[in-house]
Amino acid sequence: MRRPVEKKYHFDLDIPHGNLKMLEVFYDFTSPPLPRDLNGKHFSHVIGTTYTPIEIFLILAKIKGPCWLKIKKDAFVEAGRQRHSRCKNEVIVEDMDDILKFP
Repeated sequence: MRRPVEKKYHFDLDIPHGNLKMLEVFYDFTSPPLPRDLNGKHFSHVIGTTYTPIEIFLILAKIKGPCWLKIKKDAFVEAGRQRHSRCKNEVIVEDMDDILKFP
């Protein structure tokens, strides 16, 4: 999926800073990551190729610090034996919309 967007850019790449027109492309995490130096005939940079799924979730959910999260009850799927953290319980949520900031 892709869509044209206007975003603010103020980081270290050699591109103009400020409001920029960009093409936002959603790329599946099951595919290999795109190279950081990728460019082409109609684009000069690819931004965000090193983000992890949790980083993207935190940005899109606007979670900026410690907070309570509400997870829809039917969204829980017990995680398998492979541990990803030291937490007592781990779950997998299929849809990001099933997680909400709790007021």
